[in-house]
Amino acid sequence: MGAALSSCIDLQRVAITTILGWLTPIDQDFGPFGIELNRATLAEDSGDTHIDLKEFNLDNVVLSGKVTADLPMLGEQELPINLNLSLFKSFSSSLCTVDVCDFDFSANEDADGDVDEDQVKDRDFDFGSLMGGLGAAASGFAGGGLAGAFQQVMNMDEVKGWVCEQVSDIINDQIKQRVTGGDSDSDSD
Repeated sequence: MGAALSSCIDLQRVAITTILGWLTPIDQDFGPFGIELNRATLAEDSGDTHIDLKEFNLDNVVLSGKVTADLPMLGEQELPINLNLSLFKSFSSSLCTVDVCDFDFSANEDADGDVDEDQVKDRDFDFGSLMGGLGAAASGFAGGGLAGAFQQVMNMDEVKGWVCEQVSDIINDQIKQRVTGGDSDSDSD
């Protein structure tokens, strides 16, 4: 009995690793900023994980990479970015749904680790008047360092929508290639 359970757990790990491998790399140029996501992992504290190709629930999937932007006064800058996702496909649907639960700019293996925050700290300048109202990005330097400046130029709703669309399309295409029979007759679920 123990060997059978161990075998099932190993098969589940293989299935999760396979699905995570489908997700990256993906990248997009959003105009004022660009994003590259190069790694997909499952956080260790993922509680409710169930998987087979007909139905699955994966919480705490983390896509990590980097975001770059040409920031006023600083030129091109780069920060790490991590997006926490939930992936769900029910037995009754042929489509996977994706939700971006959270994001952060914590260090990861895909972005340069040497961010010089000193170049973006407030040095008693009034960025709003100095830049003549050039943009919210300049005022972001004073309030939140480089991450604050990035948040001012990034449209996170657009990023979340893009990630959800990309990841769900990738998974749905991969499942269609691998599964035949019962669910394959309808995409309108």
